[in-house]
Amino acid sequence: AVIIQEMVPAECSGLVFTKNPMNGRDEITVEAVVGFTKALAQERTTPRRWVYKWGEWIEKPEDCEFD
Repeated sequence: AVIIQEMVPAECSGLVFTKNPMNGRDEITVEAVVGFTKALAQERTTPRRWVYKWGEWIEKPEDCEFD
């Protein structure tokens, strides 16, 4: 199946991995950037990163507004 959706302007966007792409561990990893993810996917920008494992934040930005 193919889904075609209209592209809308984004304040921020990101990628979610169910395995940590940095080390292969069983951790949920979220990487986000301001604007579209194209720069993130092409590694042209440094993302904000959250890493979560079994009820515990392993890594998150210092100014993160949630726990």
